[in-house]
Amino acid sequence: MTQSRFLSEQLADYRTILADSKVRTILSASVLNTFGTGLYSATFVLWVLRGGVTVSTLTLVLSSGAFLALFLAPVGAVVAERWGARNVSVALSAARGALNVVLALVLPPSVLAGVLLGVLVLDRLAFPASQAVVQRVSAGAMQSSVLAARQLTQTFGLAAGALVAAIFQLAVPESWFGWLIVLNGVSFFVNALLFARLPADAALRPQKLPWTDGWPRGRIALFLAALAIVDIAGSATGLGLPIYLSIHHNSMIGWVGVAVAVTTWIGTGMTFFAGRLFAPPGASRRYLVLGTLLVGAACVLIGVAPVSGNAGVVTILLFAAAIGAGAALASFAGYYRVMEIAEEGYRERVLASYGLSGSLQRLIAPVVLSACIAIGDLGWLVFGAVAMAGGALASFALGTQRSENDG
Repeated sequence: MTQSRFLSEQLADYRTILADSKVRTILSASVLNTFGTGLYSATFVLWVLRGGVTVSTLTLVLSSGAFLALFLAPVGAVVAERWGARNVSVALSAARGALNVVLALVLPPSVLAGVLLGVLVLDRLAFPASQAVVQRVSAGAMQSSVLAARQLTQTFGLAAGALVAAIFQLAVPESWFGWLIVLNGVSFFVNALLFARLPADAALRPQKLPWTDGWPRGRIALFLAALAIVDIAGSATGLGLPIYLSIHHNSMIGWVGVAVAVTTWIGTGMTFFAGRLFAPPGASRRYLVLGTLLVGAACVLIGVAPVSGNAGVVTILLFAAAIGAGAALASFAGYYRVMEIAEEGYRERVLASYGLSGSLQRLIAPVVLSACIAIGDLGWLVFGAVAMAGGALASFALGTQRSENDG
């Protein structure tokens, strides 16, 4: 198949899924949710830079939010099962919006850190429910294209939110903070309205839900653990390359921004084509392995290849492209496979467990990154080994293509 035909067929797939009103609604909600996230993150970074909150306070709050997520994802799963994924998504989106508006209109900036923690808590609590809604909407023959489109809208939303935050700070320097917080709250309110437009869940379960039954076990649990390892390697390398260049190769500092841009845009491009790439049976396993191999090989080569002069620039950009492509393939492959195995009956619990792997990644990746950067070139060999080990473990867990929750 030629590249032009592949592109035209992928575009045709996107046109097909966008004809479905439910898909349009979930993609719109995705843009708004990640727009709010990007806006929120950029606002607090700008606030810290202006001295509103100390860096140590912000770091403590973000770390506490990731730690709380370890406990809140299972709670969120049971809440979503009991009251319906759509209903929980609507309620928690509205709660986040209200918290932001109250902060902007009533509370002083001194309580900023506490409100940030509250928003993080609500966000993690809502994760199983919102992902379950996405899984229901995307189920079917075009699932890979729906999930790929959602990944693209999330990337766009994050970038747009950060851009709007920067524009507001320049345009209204005296009142930018209040306007941004209100805008963020509005984005969550609209997100709640969009979720409310989707079909309701099945009838609520009248019985008390058990905490002990229905959680992933066996190969599924092993696969989710492997995804945490893969995500740790992918996120750490994406952040690690510019830091490594800044610390160990002063002559390359001017290329740090270019390397980050290459990593980001290559990853975005891979996601655009993911709909067609992941449609065939077994594709998620193959691309998960390929993605981790790309990241691992790039890491190993960074540790042993000379980085200097014009050849060094080309080398670094190639490594950045390999990391961007590999991390995007591995991340989407893992997410797509989780959506495949999250069947009715224990969907929210599988998705909550997947959310836990993401929370572990947020907690552990900075530690791994710091350690590997500190030990220099040898650290990249460690990165490479971690990435390949995660891919091998995930491939082993997927060796038996089963979706039963009995391992």
